[in-house]
Amino acid sequence: MIEIVVDREACLREAERRVRLLPEMVASAQRTDPEALEECLGGASEVVRHHARPMGLFMPRVARFEDGVLVLGRAKVRNEALGRRVAAGERVILYLATVGYTNMKMFEAVERDYVAYHFQHYLSLQLLFATANLLHQEILRRESHDFARYSILDRNFCDRRSTGHRADGLHLYWDTTAIAQLFADFDPNPAGVTLTSSGGLNPIYSLLGILIQKKKG
Repeated sequence: MIEIVVDREACLREAERRVRLLPEMVASAQRTDPEALEECLGGASEVVRHHARPMGLFMPRVARFEDGVLVLGRAKVRNEALGRRVAAGERVILYLATVGYTNMKMFEAVERDYVAYHFQHYLSLQLLFATANLLHQEILRRESHDFARYSILDRNFCDRRSTGHRADGLHLYWDTTAIAQLFADFDPNPAGVTLTSSGGLNPIYSLLGILIQKKKG
């Protein structure tokens, strides 16, 4: 397991930039006193900056199969699409990013103020995405640019829940079972991320993913 020290200040700056571009924030700016909105965002930034400890981990693995099940280190993953995409003997990379604090810790930090918590939640999500992006860049720099992120989706569930909300008429859903199975190779980890009894990551501002080799040609 390889630990990556991400640039904390760069992550925070990017998160603060991104949060202002969210449709929810743009809409709020149009119907709310701009000074009040900036005060809320400033308060969220202050509390997030105080607690943020962004961190990344990754592990190169060689894919193998046991009884048709994809095995990556200690993880046994039952996702048909991923199993078809990865061949035995191929290198894959598992990664884990986190901002370093729990949602309950932040709820207490804002003195259980739901409005303040709402704003820090949006900022925390953007901090997670910024952390994951910097982690991704560093992994590619160290390993190879022949890897690409792969979205582990529950395709059957997506098909059943197809709607007209997207241009392609389809809502996408994570395969939470497969992601929980992948976590076996990160249990335990120096970032302190754990798996809940329901299969979610704790802290919730954490992201687990996989990089697979790009197809040639």
